[in-house]
Amino acid sequence: MTEEQDPVFEAGREAYRAGLPNAPALSEVVMDTIGDMPVGTGAAAIMGRFQDGWRDAYLSANGVVHFGSPSNSGRPACMSRSATPQLTDDPRAVTCEACHDTEDWLSYADMADFAASLPEPEPGADRFEILREIRDKFVARKVDGVPVDPQTANAILTVYDSDAAKAKPEFRTKFAALPILEMAATSWRLVSRRR
Repeated sequence: MTEEQDPVFEAGREAYRAGLPNAPALSEVVMDTIGDMPVGTGAAAIMGRFQDGWRDAYLSANGVVHFGSPSNSGRPACMSRSATPQLTDDPRAVTCEACHDTEDWLSYADMADFAASLPEPEPGADRFEILREIRDKFVARKVDGVPVDPQTANAILTVYDSDAAKAKPEFRTKFAALPILEMAATSWRLVSRRR
């Protein structure tokens, strides 16, 4: 039986929609389901299903945005029990307070703050000049709005300035026209082959 077919879970959703508190003991459906069950025979799990339904309705109604767990694809970092959580990989778009307390969100939020603090290049600046500055001065900068670190800049320039690339001008032209993320991925792939 799915959560949506579970009458106790659905009672929790209905309670939220009716403006009632997340209190399973106040639900007739929960109390009827529990009946005269002896302590320790599953009443807590039944109450938990009601609370899961109430929480699911709350999250759905309020448009809570969760941080997508980098280690558990398709699940929120906070391990919300929402049936279909709304996920994002942008830490600045997260509205779930529980996600804000996770290590995943904190580390990505720090990276996002760092990336936002990097200066934008002058309009019309040569991308390869910016990459040379990043590599030579060992600083991070944005290239096409994407943060680039010295190692990545070095990998891109190693490929672009190689004798093999200079011998094939059509490759160099195509390579230079790539978006910076594709350029970086291609560079790392080519550089790692040489080892």
